[in-house]
Amino acid sequence: MGADSLVSIESETADRLARAGFAVSFSSDMRAWKQALVADNRFVSPHFDPDFTAPAGAAWIRITDKHTGALAACLAYRIYPAADYLEMVENGRIYVDDPAAWGFRPHRHGLDHIGLAGRVMSRGGLHSFAPGHALSFWICGIALEVALQERVDLAAGITLPGPHVPLSWYGYRHSAHTTVHEWPNFPGQPHSIEIVWSHTAEIREEVARRRRLIAGMPGDDLKAVAHEYQRQSG
Repeated sequence: MGADSLVSIESETADRLARAGFAVSFSSDMRAWKQALVADNRFVSPHFDPDFTAPAGAAWIRITDKHTGALAACLAYRIYPAADYLEMVENGRIYVDDPAAWGFRPHRHGLDHIGLAGRVMSRGGLHSFAPGHALSFWICGIALEVALQERVDLAAGITLPGPHVPLSWYGYRHSAHTTVHEWPNFPGQPHSIEIVWSHTAEIREEVARRRRLIAGMPGDDLKAVAHEYQRQSG
């Protein structure tokens, strides 16, 4: 996706958002993504922060209000080859280009039984600025369609363990917790992180599932579609 390009994929998700008054676009200007979050006092993930990581392979998805242009939701991603995704978690390169300068101490993730490698779409930086529309569900659907277009082998992310809506809401099929570690962006608060991921075939299945649901629920109520998805997911 080029800088500030309109969505260029066949997307029933984007079409439904448009009917509800929202527009979808992409940008590779990660400084603009950071500025949008800082302006609203939101957490800026170092993995997509241009002050910590080179912008190669990085972009962000924007959902904006069609009438006012206001940012309604955003999600960042990077696409890159990874010989061992979990090794990048261990040595800190999943977060920043120079882990040592960031104050990161390498550690053992404790997940040697899991192999994650290939062309990876690493996602994060998900924020919603317009409550009441379940836009996190919709923007994750857009990200899944991008993953298919980009022919990734793996969509992956990291998050803090805790109560969540079903993993599939965000487009993931699997999860595992690392060993406890102290992270530079949370000094004095050692904790594990949750690795979440889906492989190509699972991404394709999830996109097909969402398309069927959207096609079967005509109308402009975005939240109703998301709630039905959650109900079906148990």
